[in-house]
Amino acid sequence: MSQVKLVVVLIFAFLLVLLAVVNQPQVSMNLLLWKTPEVSLIVFVFAAILLGGIFATVLGVVTQLKFKKDLTTKEKEVKELEERIVKLQLAAGKTEEVKKEEKKPSVEIEPQE
Repeated sequence: MSQVKLVVVLIFAFLLVLLAVVNQPQVSMNLLLWKTPEVSLIVFVFAAILLGGIFATVLGVVTQLKFKKDLTTKEKEVKELEERIVKLQLAAGKTEEVKKEEKKPSVEIEPQE
């Protein structure tokens, strides 16, 4: 799997370099109230890719932490339910023993003369 990742990263890097070579024009952007100085177009493309990667990573980490918290909660709930099952089984076992003792005919030993 790591080789596949490496190939994908290398292809992505190659495309980024290709974009840098092809897009040489100088551009400036208006970002609401702020106008950027004129820089190569690839700088804006790279910044957008970088910000997208950072955003996706943060979102992934937050989601992973949420799932981990849910998993911990569910594991605790499972443990409590397993303990309850054991207690109920023990109680049922004791009840069955009492019922078995009640069902046994009482054998009385008569004194010998």
